Amino acid sequence: LRGGMAMKPKTRNFTLRLDELLARKLDYIGAYYGRDRTHEIIWALRQHVKKFEKEVGEIDLEEFEK
Repeated sequence: LRGGMAMKPKTRNFTLRLDELLARKLDYIGAYYGRDRTHEIIWALRQHVKKFEKEVGEIDLEEFEK
């Protein structure tokens, strides 16, 4: 940590192809909660990981990536 500020996590970019109806529905849901489509998708993915880890156990990336 420099200057008492937390480091921003690394990000990865990728292309996600969505059908038009799903994209528009994500726009709607995101707008409802004050998020754009990208942030709505990120929120949904985080919830999915959180639910998985609650049901199955914490993901050990070090073990997985061996």
